[in-house]
Amino acid sequence: MLINEIFQSIITMKHDEKTLIIRKIRNSEPKDALKKIESLLKKQPNDGKFLVEKGTILLELDKEKEALKIFDKLLKIDSTAVYGWYGYGCYYNADGKYDKAIESLNNALQLEPGYSDALAQKSHSLYMTEKFKQSLSICE
Repeated sequence: MLINEIFQSIITMKHDEKTLIIRKIRNSEPKDALKKIESLLKKQPNDGKFLVEKGTILLELDKEKEALKIFDKLLKIDSTAVYGWYGYGCYYNADGKYDKAIESLNNALQLEPGYSDALAQKSHSLYMTEKFKQSLSICE
């Protein structure tokens, strides 16, 4: 398949199909994963899944300010973007601002109550603020 055909198929993918692509990319080293996500974003610069993935990879690479810009962009595109709020939650967790992380993750969970990644991040935030019972209840 030619590169353009591959990108065209990604553009028309459903949410679950994009998730599978991202999982494959995440098996790469963070720097390689970032390059792959950036190439996808060239074709779809406002794709929420790809943007939040770029932001979380930047967090892994200790590029917090760049990650925050990505999450800001995502929420400027759509203030109800669940991935933007999730990204903020990840950012605040990485920065040790657990109360802000919980607030952001609650926003994500209001938009998508069963979002497992947001639930996991919220459980972590609650654990770090010594709210052990609440943290454990999320995992049950």
